[in-house]
Amino acid sequence: MFSYSFTKIHHDTDSHWYYLRFRLIHAYYHSPSLPPPFSVFYNIYAIVRLVFRRYKRDASIGTNAFCVKLNISENEKLQRWETVHSYEETPLNPKTELHEEPTVPSTASKTNKFDTGGRKVFSKHFKSKILRNKISSLYTIDDD
Repeated sequence: MFSYSFTKIHHDTDSHWYYLRFRLIHAYYHSPSLPPPFSVFYNIYAIVRLVFRRYKRDASIGTNAFCVKLNISENEKLQRWETVHSYEETPLNPKTELHEEPTVPSTASKTNKFDTGGRKVFSKHFKSKILRNKISSLYTIDDD
């Protein structure tokens, strides 16, 4: 009986001290780092910064690590490359007609398709290498 009472009180005290420790850490974490007369200056600075970021148009681009600012000529070059690359991905004359009968390709056409596919893979690899070099040169320009 005494052991049960002691264990129960010990468990309740642990819970109480855990709660008090949580409140202490919570109060320390959420308290301002500066004493009250000086914290007014930081609060004014935070409000001005918030208003400035809210009305600034390019705030999302400046803080996004995935966006890179390019000059007009580099942007046009990359857009041209993307359009050329997208034309290579999509066929020029897609056959969407359902009433056509499927034909069995001959071995010559299979070989021709293989050669064309090999050329496409090589050209895509070469173009992606060029693009990687251009992007790395842009990063080196930004670092300077």
